[in-house]
This record gives sequence, C-alpha cells and structure tokens, in this order.
Amino acid sequence: MVRLLTQSWVEPPRKEAVHASTFVQQLLSVIAQRGGATAKELWATLVSSGTFSQIDKAEFIDLLRSLAAGEILQQESSGAFLPGPIGEKLINSYDFYSAFNSGEEFRLLAEGRTLGSIPIARPLTIGQRIIFAGRRWRVLQIETRERLIIVSSDPGGTPPTFDGVGGRVHNRVREEMKKVLSEKTPVSFLDRFASSMLEEARTTFRLAHLDKASVVPDGAGVLLLTWRGDWANDALALLLSASGRETTNEGIFLRVSKRHCTSSRPDPRGVRSAIRTHDAGTEDPAKRCDEREVGFSIA
Repeated sequence: MVRLLTQSWVEPPRKEAVHASTFVQQLLSVIAQRGGATAKELWATLVSSGTFSQIDKAEFIDLLRSLAAGEILQQESSGAFLPGPIGEKLINSYDFYSAFNSGEEFRLLAEGRTLGSIPIARPLTIGQRIIFAGRRWRVLQIETRERLIIVSSDPGGTPPTFDGVGGRVHNRVREEMKKVLSEKTPVSFLDRFASSMLEEARTTFRLAHLDKASVVPDGAGVLLLTWRGDWANDALALLLSASGRETTNEGIFLRVSKRHCTSSRPDPRGVRSAIRTHDAGTEDPAKRCDEREVGFSIA
C-alpha cells in the first residue's frame, strides 16, 4: 500500500459496477412515491436518465420478473407495478431509505440453539467455515428470507478467515503484492527487520514457483492463486462452489476443498476446466427474457 501511495495511486470508485441492490431500493422508492409505476416509467426514470446506465433491457426485464416471483413486486392488469407482500414490508422498514451498505444481520443457529447474530456483507456458501464467539463453525444451511444461518461445530481443519466484515481489496493492490515479491531490488523505506522478512517471502515465492504456478496442492485440496481483488475472487469462489467444489476466498488465494469428489483432492485440471467452460455452458440471460412472459414491453 505504501508503494502505491508513493505512485500517487488511490483506489478509484467502481463506476462500472451495476449496484443492483441500490437499483432495487430506488425502484421500490419510485413505486412507493408514485403509488405505482409501469416498466416504461421505471426504465425512463432509473436507466434512460443515466443513473443506472450499466443495466441493459434484458437485465431489467429479468430483474423485474425475479422481483415479481419473489413477491417483492406485483403487476396490475393495467401494467403498473405495485409493491408485493414482501415489498411492502421492505418499504415500511425503518432502514429502507438508508442506501449505504451496512451489512444484514443474520441469526446463527446450532442444534436448535441461537448463538447470536452476525453481519453478512460478503458472499457466504454452504460448507464454508466461519468464526463466531471465538469458535469455528461450518455453514450447513442458509435461509435468506428468514435471515438465518444453520451451523455446526467445526473444531478441526484450517482456521477460517471469514468474520462477516472487512473491506474488499482492489485488483491493483494484489497485482502490486505479486510485483513486490517478484522483484529483487530492496524497498528503500523498510527497516532492517522488515527487509529481512521481505527477503524471506521473496525466497519462498521463488522456490514455490508462485510467479508461474496458479494452482498449488494443499492437503486434501488445492490453493488457487489469482492475484486478483476480492470482487473477482468472491465471484470465482461462488462459481466453483456451484460446480461442486467447496471454495472459500481467503484473501490472496482461493481454497478449493474436496466435496462430492471421488479423488483424494480436486484435480487442478478440473478446477481450470470449470473456470474456462462456465461461460460456454451458461445460458444467455437475454434468451430467457421474452417480454411477453412478463406482460410488458420497454421498447
């Protein structure tokens, strides 16, 4: 971070981000303010105006359909959208108009006993380890609507790093970390002790061939080194978990553990294949967005 500061680099805002949660909040706000709104009116107010220009028509239609299926919205015969049963509860909540990210509180339950609550601001998957009240727990089930996480005690294994909070690391920071480890030149602002630790880290980096290796065996699993930021690593962890490979983002690497595998550890080739073929096997969202199915058009 100090090297980046000496280069006058400051983490930029994520202008390219969709900010879908804020978009849903604003969509409900417009509907509540106007007593209902058509898809065309919502599109003109929130997207055509440039406020959420990253959202295209196919995504907009898919989002409205999902909100209707989740009872957050409901559509009248006239075409106007109104809050659904869940949407009404959201709008009437005291914190509805707070657009900043504060992390939702989820209740932890183990063997029918409530342990407490924890804020969740990062992706959490079944099988993932978490720390709560100084103990290790493994996630068994996640009930999003009830804001409930069912866990079991997990005394063994690798110490978990997930605590529900903490900022996300930018791509440029991880890229600079790799650059520092790859170089041989001393860092001028480090003292003798810090320089010794850096030299030790650089030696380990070279001996482990981490400048070239991206998948490293680790016990019953593998470590996947992407040298990317947490937004990319979180997405990749969810992708691999969905393919049957229990994966957690542990910062500088992803830990891919054995789950539903017949071999002693996940095959690195299988991990790479899951990453490469995901896009090819994913249905284009635009193909699922037949406007006739949702009863309106925004053309």
